[in-house]
Amino acid sequence: MRGEIVVGITRPAFVHLTVRVRSISKLVQQRFSEEARRQFESKQRGGDKPEAHARPRRKARDFEREGRAGTYRGGSSNGWYGIPCNALRSGMIACCRLTSMKMVNARLAIFVEADGYDYADGTPLVRIATKAPKYLVSTVNGPNGRPDLRCRAHFEAWEATVRIRYDSEQLTETDVVNLLMRCGLQNGIGNGRPNSKKSDGQGWGMFEVVEDHR
Repeated sequence: MRGEIVVGITRPAFVHLTVRVRSISKLVQQRFSEEARRQFESKQRGGDKPEAHARPRRKARDFEREGRAGTYRGGSSNGWYGIPCNALRSGMIACCRLTSMKMVNARLAIFVEADGYDYADGTPLVRIATKAPKYLVSTVNGPNGRPDLRCRAHFEAWEATVRIRYDSEQLTETDVVNLLMRCGLQNGIGNGRPNSKKSDGQGWGMFEVVEDHR
């Protein structure tokens, strides 16, 4: 007679939580533009040509156009402004380093839901309430280490309603809100955030939790 099989794996118990956040410092964006992506694709489809290694003539740059192309827009090129869902999700997961929650577990337990998708590449976005950004040119280090100029969108003030889906067997509502709070105060989002991979950041992209619906 065969013994009984004990099932120790429960069904996932996902719960939804809506949290309102508000900026503490400006949000700076510089995405890889659709125009630049098309240029890379065209070059790679065409392969190397005999004259390809000759130094191309530098074209005049439209900095403000580059800045506009570096923002995330929901629905169309003139649609609402947004931030990638993954910016918030990865920030929350990164902040698990400061807690007893394992990052590998958080990756399977926390998800930020999209309000819409970027018109160019379909990036899932959280909609932000904000005025039109300023486009500022600044000096940065290029891939080869040489200084270069970049025009980036600066949102001086913004707010967002963040919808989070989480595994209630791994995290409580308070855990999720506190992780989002840590993301805003310690990790940040966008260019120049405190936990930037390329620098110690400029203190940009920081936010606070102002309301949560439990």
